[in-house]
Amino acid sequence: MHLDENLDTFLHFSVDDVIDGLLEVSDAGIPFSEHPLFGFLDGLNKRFGIHVDLYLFYRSASRGKLRLLSDVSSDLRAQFSARPWLRLGPHALDYETPPHAQTEEDCRQTLSTILHEIDRFAGFEQRSQWLRLHYFSEPYEMAEFLIDNGMSTLLLTDKPQGAYRLPENLRCDLIRRGFVSHKGLRLQRSHTRMEFLVNECGSTQALRDRLDHLLLKHGNLVLFTHAVDLANEEVRTTTVKCLEYLHEIGLASI
Repeated sequence: MHLDENLDTFLHFSVDDVIDGLLEVSDAGIPFSEHPLFGFLDGLNKRFGIHVDLYLFYRSASRGKLRLLSDVSSDLRAQFSARPWLRLGPHALDYETPPHAQTEEDCRQTLSTILHEIDRFAGFEQRSQWLRLHYFSEPYEMAEFLIDNGMSTLLLTDKPQGAYRLPENLRCDLIRRGFVSHKGLRLQRSHTRMEFLVNECGSTQALRDRLDHLLLKHGNLVLFTHAVDLANEEVRTTTVKCLEYLHEIGLASI
């Protein structure tokens, strides 16, 4: 496939549900390169120049004990400074509490708290300008708040309906164009996740055909996965094959 340089073509790649890896690196006092998740992302950047956004819960009990993003050491700041391609954004209070289940005031507080912690242990410059919230929450009414906090784009679901809460006229435009704007905030569809591609594509050629189809349909690609899925070797292999092909055809990562 050859890209049309006149199209608004880009690749956005992100990882959802990230907190445990940060706590593991922080607790062990090890370099990112020695951690399975961050070492893998280091390798992707080195090979393909990929930019990666990580979306963070504020708290997690997945290791049997409640841990907070405030437990992450500010000693990680130097490691993030060496990786300007690795950016961080809020995802939710925790797995059980998506933003859409909160009041607007509580949602603002959650996002502000996570951003404060990102600034502390990574630096303001590591904030992601693109945001995907847990369970594809759509607080589009908070456009001014999001923009004031450095975010330009809110990522929406990869499901066929395109959006869950948008007014019908915006939702129809979103499905037709792939994105819409609301008070200066870009509302952008997500396209597919790595773990789905593992199940959908049984060969390298089938994977490339699927990516070509998505590019022809949307003109750009918004791909994502989850931290827990990147522990799966098949998901890692598919991610490498995807990025290898997209790098080969010259799709720029943003």
